[in-house]
Parts: sequence; C-alpha cells; structure tokens
Amino acid sequence: LEDISAGGLRYTSKFAIPVGTRLDLVFQLADRKVRGTVEVVRAEKNKAGAYDVGCRFVSINPVTQEDIIKFVTLSSV
Repeated sequence: LEDISAGGLRYTSKFAIPVGTRLDLVFQLADRKVRGTVEVVRAEKNKAGAYDVGCRFVSINPVTQEDIIKFVTLSSV
C-alpha cells in the first residue's frame, strides 16, 4: 500500500491490472486489518517496471472509512 485516502488507495503490483477490475482487498491500517472492495481506475508502469495501481473504494464499511479519514488526518500532521 503506497497511499490511502477516504476515497481510495494506490498500491504497487508486479502485474498490470485492467481499469474497471474490482478487487476485494484486505490491508493493514495502523493496528488492525481493513477489508473493502475497490475498482481500478488507473494502472501505470513505473520506473522500476512494476505497476502503480490507483483504485477507488466501491464498498467499504462506513466505520472503516471514518477510521481511514482519522488515520490520514493524523498521518498528515
């Protein structure tokens, strides 16, 4: 996981993932695991030869989304 916001996230993949693909993800946010469904909106090859994959949340628990907002706010201070 490279970046996260209330609306989505970006991560690095060894594989190209087509735009529009929906993924069920589990990732670590501070001290707990978070689950959500995302849709790929961008996948670009980076200088290292991997892919930067940008996604938007399409299904996520509202409490989890609030936790993400708090995490992002605290991380940017």
